[in-house]
Amino acid sequence: MRLHTSGAVDASKVLSLALLFLSLLILWFYFLMLFLGPETFEIALSMRGKPLYVGRISFYFLSVIPAEIKIPRIDSRPVFSVLLLIFGLLLITLPFQGRDPISAARGGSALDNALIGTLVLSGGTFAFMIALSFLLEMGGVEIGGLTYEDKALEYIEVTYASLREEIGFRLTFVGFFALLSYSLVSRRIPSPKEVLIGLFRPTSLPIEGNLRKTYLLSLWGFVLFSSILFGFAHLFSPTGWGVGKAITASLAGVLLGYLYVRYGLFSSIISHWSFNYVSETLTISASVSSWSIALFKVIVVIYYLSLVLSLALILVRFKRKLLEEG
Repeated sequence: MRLHTSGAVDASKVLSLALLFLSLLILWFYFLMLFLGPETFEIALSMRGKPLYVGRISFYFLSVIPAEIKIPRIDSRPVFSVLLLIFGLLLITLPFQGRDPISAARGGSALDNALIGTLVLSGGTFAFMIALSFLLEMGGVEIGGLTYEDKALEYIEVTYASLREEIGFRLTFVGFFALLSYSLVSRRIPSPKEVLIGLFRPTSLPIEGNLRKTYLLSLWGFVLFSSILFGFAHLFSPTGWGVGKAITASLAGVLLGYLYVRYGLFSSIISHWSFNYVSETLTISASVSSWSIALFKVIVVIYYLSLVLSLALILVRFKRKLLEEG
């Protein structure tokens, strides 16, 4: 038993260090995308042929309740730059959530760090979605696509959607009902501090033992339900998505819910942003240069490696846990 356990530990360390390396490559790629964002937005504006102004801020509450705030019309360039700044700042915070990335990787538990976990799990899920979308279309299930004629509007909308939809489907749905479940299970009203902590990362609320198991069970129920709503929201949106997109969006919603529950709101926002913004940036760039196509192929290979190694690490650690309990 000890020999098997030791082997599992060694394997987990090797896999964790490999995932750390892949996460650094993905991190470099994301910062490159942030750097290229303003230039790519200018390309989209040139396609439009006239300035784009922003006069409203829209968001969702509890997944299904739309809300909108009207603001004075301002040029879209500074708005887009502010969005990129927000995502860049959120990205910088991830290494400091959970165990630090170096010790987590050396200890064979790379996924305990929010940066590594967010980047490799998001990348792996993106790779899985590419394969699944291909299979769905082969089977006659329509994926559909965005039907914006205005690429600049599409670019800023899908970038902002990462914030809007995480507030609507994770923060105010999973987070709100997690607080309600916490109150019912623990039979106490959470303090203002606990409300903030719980909304940011629901698993950080102070509840132990069998009560925690009950709380976590309800929490994963909220994640699954919000993911289904997330899929249907894409299906019934006026942007051109088909049934296949509802399937892939629901599965992506499970990942986003998992990241929100395990690592916190910033993690799910960055993951969502990587799905939306990176694809849109490379798509628009491809209209004027072939380098983006080559870069996309490289990052997809890295994503597939992330998928394989993440699954391998999860299996190794699961086997180790079984051996220790046995």
